[in-house]
Amino acid sequence: MTITVKTALLCAVLLLLQQASAELHGRCPAQENPCPSRATPCSTDDECGEQVCCQTSCGQTCVDPLYTGCENIKLSSERISRALAAENSRSGRGVKSLRSPRCRVSDGEFEEIQCDNEIVSSCWCVDPAGFEVPGTRAPAASLVNCTRTDPCAAHTCRMLCPLGFELDDKGCPLCKCRDPCSSVTCPGQLSCQLEETPCLRPPCPPVPTCKRGRSLQNVCPVGEPLLISETSRPFLCGTDPGKPNCPPLYRCLVESGNDYGVCCPASLELQKAGTCPVPTETDCGTPCAHDLECPSMQKCCDGGECGRHCILPHNVTMCTQQKMLAELLVISEREGRGYVPQCTRNGEFVAKQCSRNGLVCWCVDTDGNKLRGSMGPAANVECQETPRPVRTGGRSMASCARALCAGVCEYGYKSGTDGCPSCECDDPCEGFPCDEDEECVRVREADCTGELCTGYPVLCEYLRDFDEKMEGTVDGMKLALPAPTCKSDGSFTARQCGAGRC
Repeated sequence: MTITVKTALLCAVLLLLQQASAELHGRCPAQENPCPSRATPCSTDDECGEQVCCQTSCGQTCVDPLYTGCENIKLSSERISRALAAENSRSGRGVKSLRSPRCRVSDGEFEEIQCDNEIVSSCWCVDPAGFEVPGTRAPAASLVNCTRTDPCAAHTCRMLCPLGFELDDKGCPLCKCRDPCSSVTCPGQLSCQLEETPCLRPPCPPVPTCKRGRSLQNVCPVGEPLLISETSRPFLCGTDPGKPNCPPLYRCLVESGNDYGVCCPASLELQKAGTCPVPTETDCGTPCAHDLECPSMQKCCDGGECGRHCILPHNVTMCTQQKMLAELLVISEREGRGYVPQCTRNGEFVAKQCSRNGLVCWCVDTDGNKLRGSMGPAANVECQETPRPVRTGGRSMASCARALCAGVCEYGYKSGTDGCPSCECDDPCEGFPCDEDEECVRVREADCTGELCTGYPVLCEYLRDFDEKMEGTVDGMKLALPAPTCKSDGSFTARQCGAGRC
């Protein structure tokens, strides 16, 4: 091999390494910013952490950086690729990483020629917004000519497409609107959504971002909607007079054009217990914006180049974290209602868990999942040393994502068909062994009154307490009849009175 060839190869390798190792750094806005609130004076970027030191109307201060349209898409695609790589290592799915656009080192804008980053690469020219120019696709970058386009068949499609038209394998327009999300695979249960993101200089192309799909179940900006007890349906609320209100710690979110909405966690400052670990670049979890978006005991933490993503925290156990959340959720409940996990001094689940009134107990594994058939009267329940989680239906119970449910189940929640806890209240009699001629029923003790007594409320008690129950509380709405009076066993008293009449 000649010296000239060796030199050329060495230069090419150095250039590739330089491009691969180049980090994207945000820039100051093109126009001088107004003085930001709580402005931090600075003289260099090193004093601003993740911000940059820029000239504003009140001097040199730290402000949020701006990126070019190319850099915004590159950062997002790299975050998604890292999350996919982490998911691939856990599940062995083998999903390919996303193509990242090539940005000019000098100003961060799109390079004129882009390629699909495969070994046998297809390349094309792009416009200032990074969209492919029709008729410029070629099998190699050296064959692309951005000043001369190949002829395409006459395009008579009359669709109005804000981002232009999709292109076929030859780079010619189709009668189909361009969707940048069509080539994006998101990790887990997330779906691709286009997000309008400000950039350093227009045009600012929409950025494909992986987020939770929009539906009634996940319409909340953070966290899960409040669910009605003993069902998996969201508690519907409204902002107009006469429509149901949300309980404390929740606010009603009604989407435009809808009469009813769902109750979403009201406090964006609600933090799960635990401390975020030191950021690493080796394991990128699910992207997130807040703790309530993360499943089970995971927190939303800063992951350096990974961005904010869900990860297991330090200095906390699953039991202590679930206990803290349960205690928050039962603030609005009457005394004795709602199940709160019991933990050991080391933060592990006590093998024998009991309802708050202590009358009904059951056994759990190390992750707090209820063991099937173990529930019964407190005196009859004996639990062995806490067993490890078992697999049910091929799924590990340790991977169960715990939704935030209304904390009104005295005996905890039922396990679904996949072995994970649902938001349906459990019944101590379900699966309880009885003799052939016997039936398990929950009865109220004759001398017991109040919420600490076991048993289902009968019709009289249900009507009597209707206005105080969360599911039925609405402004200005009352029962057609006065609230009845009930006997100690829950039945109607023979004489009912209301509004001066009996």
